[in-house]
Amino acid sequence: MNKSHNFTYLFSYWIFLWFIIYYLGYFKEYNPKLALTVGMAFEIFLIVLMLFFNNVSIIYVLFFLLVQGFIKLIPLYILRNESINLIPDLKSTFVVFLIYSAWLYFNDINVYEFNKKAFSNFASGNTNAPFMHLLDYFIYK
Repeated sequence: MNKSHNFTYLFSYWIFLWFIIYYLGYFKEYNPKLALTVGMAFEIFLIVLMLFFNNVSIIYVLFFLLVQGFIKLIPLYILRNESINLIPDLKSTFVVFLIYSAWLYFNDINVYEFNKKAFSNFASGNTNAPFMHLLDYFIYK
């Protein structure tokens, strides 16, 4: 499998999985709302970067918005009545990030190089994230 299409290598999908586990009633003391909020802020930054600093097609931006709506906005909407407890939620986000980093390490993924390439691909409009790749495949196949 192409490493750029493996969802386990992107932290956003780990946060989404954490939300699903939380929503199903497991680990209710570890709220993913803070991680989703920070992730959404980062995605907004990427959208601004794509729109204003690069020549990215509007179709790609729409795909990106659709995916982010699915993996970030819908979960944030579902958690809208949940409060963020800064220290416990920050600690649990850090633990999830450590597990994610260990996963990358054990799969021989250089965290810095992978994220640098992923950021560059997003900013330039290359379809490399799993859900983006699927949308692109089904629409343009």
